[in-house]
Amino acid sequence: MTQSDRKQSKPKDLYGLLTKISLFVSVPLVIFFCLLLFANPGELSDPNTVYTQEVSYYAVDMGSFQTESEAKTFADRIRLRGGAGYTVKDKGYHVLASVYKSREACENVIENLKKAKNECSLYTITLPRTALVDSLSDQQSFERAYGLFFECVDTIYAVTIQLDTYQIENQEACAQLLSLAKSLDPSFLKSDMVSIKCKAELTALSSSLQATANNPPANLSVSLKYTEFQILYNLKSMLAEIQK
Repeated sequence: MTQSDRKQSKPKDLYGLLTKISLFVSVPLVIFFCLLLFANPGELSDPNTVYTQEVSYYAVDMGSFQTESEAKTFADRIRLRGGAGYTVKDKGYHVLASVYKSREACENVIENLKKAKNECSLYTITLPRTALVDSLSDQQSFERAYGLFFECVDTIYAVTIQLDTYQIENQEACAQLLSLAKSLDPSFLKSDMVSIKCKAELTALSSSLQATANNPPANLSVSLKYTEFQILYNLKSMLAEIQK
């Protein structure tokens, strides 16, 4: 390459460098503005807002009915067969038998039920991501309390499995329930509106578990499966009340 050739190539090299720089700067800017476009306006305008995480559980849906009376009659039959028989109104009345944290676990149960000639399907219970009201004074305390509800569902699920597979008797199951009820002590929560609501739910749940343990029903496993659904739907209602 001659000296004149090298001189002529410099502007091209400079233009190439400038092009690379412009691309390097513009691409992140485009991404940033796309995020602004599709983001939740509330999240951008109020960085101090506290959000709960979206959580999903998966239930075995044994049937859907047009009327509540039909659903309740069928729910009684499901309880006699060992299911929760929990009724949910959602474009009809669904009768739910059991609930699982894992979609895969729920699908496996459904597959086995279908092999035994049972009509059933998967029903998703979603607790949505929720922006909490401004009166929350202690985020860490609330998150700790919020997590207790899910720990409770998981513990009760484990107890029902042990009962259904004859690993434990009612007496041991009731002892576990009493221990669980004591762990739901909400005294660490503050006195803001969100915490008061959360404290009331935990107190009610603790009392309910103690009552069940002290006077267990004829079919404890069925009662506990029903309780799992109650916890999730009560929590869903609480989130609707305390959302921003």
